[in-house]
Amino acid sequence: MVSGAPTSVNEIQTGFYTSDEIAQAITAWLQAEYTAGRLLFSGAYSNRATPDGLRGVLSYVDATAGSALRSLSLFVPPGNLWRFLGWDTPNLFAQGSGVVGSERAATPPLRALISNIGGRLPISNERGNWIDQGSILPASLFDSSGTQEGIVKIGSLGHAVVSKQTGYLNVFLNVGLDRYLLSTGGEIAIEYDDDQDVTLQQVIVAEGDFKSLMLQILFSTGASGFNHATYDTLASDLGCALPYSLAGADFVSDVENVDGADATICIVIDKPTRFVDVFNVDFLLRWAYFTWGAGRIHMRAWGTPTAGAAVVDLVEADKAISVGQSGTDRQRSTSEERFEYIRNNITVRYGRNADGDLVSKISFTDRSSMSAHGARGVVLDAINTLGQSSIGDIVGVIARFSGALPMFSRPHKIVRMTIGPHMYEQLVPGTLVTITDSHIRNPETGLHGITGWPGIVVANHHGWGGPVPGIDGRPSIDDASGEVDVMIFDRITAAPYGYAAQVDDTAPNSGYDAGTVTLKTYDHQYSTASGALDASHFATDDVVRILEIDPPDPTAALTWTRTVASVASSEIVLTSTLSSPAWDTAKKYRIVPAEYGSVAASQRVTAFQADDGDGFIVDTRQPFGMISSGVGQSSTFTLSAATERCRRYSTHQVGDGVTFDAGAARDTARLVNNLVNYKTAPQNPTIYSDTRSDTPTGTWVLVEAFPQFVGIGPVFASVTIRLYVAPMYRSKTVGSVSVRVTLSRLMPQGATRHDVVHLDPYIQTTFTTTSTTFAIPTAVGLDCRHVTLGLGGFAGLGFVCVEVNSGDAEYLGLPTCYVGPQESP
Repeated sequence: MVSGAPTSVNEIQTGFYTSDEIAQAITAWLQAEYTAGRLLFSGAYSNRATPDGLRGVLSYVDATAGSALRSLSLFVPPGNLWRFLGWDTPNLFAQGSGVVGSERAATPPLRALISNIGGRLPISNERGNWIDQGSILPASLFDSSGTQEGIVKIGSLGHAVVSKQTGYLNVFLNVGLDRYLLSTGGEIAIEYDDDQDVTLQQVIVAEGDFKSLMLQILFSTGASGFNHATYDTLASDLGCALPYSLAGADFVSDVENVDGADATICIVIDKPTRFVDVFNVDFLLRWAYFTWGAGRIHMRAWGTPTAGAAVVDLVEADKAISVGQSGTDRQRSTSEERFEYIRNNITVRYGRNADGDLVSKISFTDRSSMSAHGARGVVLDAINTLGQSSIGDIVGVIARFSGALPMFSRPHKIVRMTIGPHMYEQLVPGTLVTITDSHIRNPETGLHGITGWPGIVVANHHGWGGPVPGIDGRPSIDDASGEVDVMIFDRITAAPYGYAAQVDDTAPNSGYDAGTVTLKTYDHQYSTASGALDASHFATDDVVRILEIDPPDPTAALTWTRTVASVASSEIVLTSTLSSPAWDTAKKYRIVPAEYGSVAASQRVTAFQADDGDGFIVDTRQPFGMISSGVGQSSTFTLSAATERCRRYSTHQVGDGVTFDAGAARDTARLVNNLVNYKTAPQNPTIYSDTRSDTPTGTWVLVEAFPQFVGIGPVFASVTIRLYVAPMYRSKTVGSVSVRVTLSRLMPQGATRHDVVHLDPYIQTTFTTTSTTFAIPTAVGLDCRHVTLGLGGFAGLGFVCVEVNSGDAEYLGLPTCYVGPQESP
């Protein structure tokens, strides 16, 4: 086989052939060998009709006299050519004592055979537009060359990853595809005499975070960058072409702030589909929806109304009525209890498999509501949860989804009140408000009048007034009028995290000035740089606890309870010195509110922990309620680095009446991050007692191959994990030798260990030395995003191959082989 034009019939050019063309080439070669005297008799190979159907037939003709045994055997090199020709083994053998003889293949030749090394399918009669989806394909389907650009359904044979050329498709049988769609298995085989056309249909598989995918589909026009520089990137057939001017940067911020905006989803589209049908359940699981107001589209989300989260205070002065009603309407608000929106039994089905079935489910049931109001259920099919990333993300989204369910599992009150024109565009559905109204009965006392009561706008009815065209008469004039519906609940006592400030251990004496009894704190350990200083949340007469961070013994942390004398910038002055125990400059400390029973009344507006037995805080007050926020962490928020050191807890951080502070909460998150990224990360170091060495017949020779577990879980565009590797090796001489390490999704192929074929996708790194002393070089991280990281067969497994390029290279193992923490790609 040659890459250029053949110089004789003994050569065939690398390319794509039918079985007839291969048969003709074999026959021409056999005839040439007979003519040259290298065969004793004439041979031929062709596809023929036989009693069993079309078969490949190897035949010979020997006109010489005699009854000698004649044999003709064809062998093909390792690979799939023999399967393509219809043979059941890599050789076909014809033998006999007559002047003619033949042997036919066991099965029909194939019209097309595409194996896991790829192939080509000719196409014709194209309809519709081809969509290059290389930018949105799941990470696990990427190939190292970047040539794969779409997925097609090949008749009833399954799906394959392809790249499109004029008149044909290059086909790649990607083993990772079976996480998303029914794949073709190990090969595509179409028999020669199957003259039916095979319909090829493009299927869109797009994976990414909810925010990016949704915005790309919403704004894409087919003209890249026309509507928006970042989000107008897809073909016109994949975009809604919504004018960006109707949304704007504030809308993008709305989407970023929705809970789960950075969670991964995976969309499969195999027919024209409405936007709402693609994203409906994703919106519901985030309690999100579109609305219009103030001249643009908004994206809002349901959340528990609280006074602290309210952005508008509705009072009597905000009411207004039309001129025509001024003599009769007293602008009294009304309220009614509603039951029709109750949903007390919600089932979420998720985990779409290759068949399109949802294989997992979770149910949320409010039994007391069901007892009082009957079962009112709904089933949500989360169809965009498949592949390796989105399954892990949907579990987190569902957990947060459950937080808002109590809003809809019980009856609620709808307050309807009039509003003036200044509120028409401001009070879009989803706006959190407080209501002060003398006519509405207080849900707690039953008396008329509520003050600062939290609620959420659920409807807005308004008209700006003006002339209305008449029918067979003069136009009439309508007055401006508006009403708003606000949903209210029994009051929930919510509170922010307890305040915290970390003592600046880089300051003199580790942040404590005993002479002035002053603690110097960091500006923003528990807040954003644009927010208020951490120390500013404390005030004169506050009672605080100064607590050791990361104590070796959780029961013996250094701690003091003191009263604040004053606060200036990031310095907190105490009323008494820190003694018994003595200040230890080798340790780090955090300042938090003291226990609930000790703090000043003004400090009790932050969260404190309740007793797990009676549910009260130090037997004196009801516990703080958990609320659901319709706003999640913005996807532009700076993520914690996995390299941040975890901190051990102290018993002073837990218990009845102990503050629920931001510092302890962050420590808990760091501890979990450390557990995932370090303590439970796979490690597989190896050192052998005997060296491994071999001389390659080509460029490289394989000296080791093994499966490596790298983990199961989501990766994102901004985060990945790497397998860090470094061999222990040397050069027998002072000549340069190299060791190459490959991480691939599939095992390598080849009849020998020499120059094995690495199948896409894979990633490699090469180490080189001239030293004759065994050494371990600096480890190199191999990106794991191409490995199958989802659930199912081969979940979390990649294959590591080690090759050397010279017989002078001696390899002793991979003493460094571990999965590193999450990091940027």
